[in-house]
Amino acid sequence: NVQIYMINENHKILPACAPGELVIAGAGVGRGYVNKPEMTAEKYISINGRRAYRSGDLARWNFNGEIEFHGRIDDQVKLRGLRVELG
Repeated sequence: NVQIYMINENHKILPACAPGELVIAGAGVGRGYVNKPEMTAEKYISINGRRAYRSGDLARWNFNGEIEFHGRIDDQVKLRGLRVELG
């Protein structure tokens, strides 16, 4: 019950091998951030009528059907398990 898509900046699904933002859709996707409606509106979108989460990861499907990660669409990194925004 989970779908993974790569989308462009207009939230359109990209074809295989095209890099874009990794989005996770399906029944297991959360409803949003508690008491943070602006963040919820930014990170949760509708794809094919299903609730989807924008991961912020830049990725693509390769020819073997595997996901290749190519970094982030923002300046966020993980440092010792904590998310950090680079200045």
